[in-house]
Amino acid sequence: MSLAKNAKNAKNYFIKSFFSLRSLRALRDILLPIFISRKERKELFYKKLFFFALSAYFARHFTAYFR
Repeated sequence: MSLAKNAKNAKNYFIKSFFSLRSLRALRDILLPIFISRKERKELFYKKLFFFALSAYFARHFTAYFR
């Protein structure tokens, strides 16, 4: 019982830390380039959004093995 609870807590901690770190990096990369052109900013935004979604998908797929 205790081992299962510890594994569940570790899984939740991994998910929370992974997503918070990823979202902070994505937000930093999206919000930092203020002085570049609108087209470049849009391309950067969509690139970061795509990789954020891709990493979220793989993280969910990876954690599905621990359920």
